[in-house]
Amino acid sequence: MAIEKITNYTCMWDMDDHVGYVGLFNGEDFRFGHEITDPIEFMAVLNLLRNEKPLYYDQENHWLSAGVRLPDHHFVSDKE
Repeated sequence: MAIEKITNYTCMWDMDDHVGYVGLFNGEDFRFGHEITDPIEFMAVLNLLRNEKPLYYDQENHWLSAGVRLPDHHFVSDKE
């Protein structure tokens, strides 16, 4: 499982097709791109990106997380 620290982002909302796009960067490298069709989810992700630091992206679970990342720490969810 690779967890990457996110250092920057880009986002856009297509007003014709009603879909959002979020791109996450690790340093100078583009790392992950996501298309989001739910406007509420798009705003929640954008809120995290704008207001929370540090940010991490878990490639395996597709989680964006904020705050201190503890070694070998994982969140318990109903997916498990």
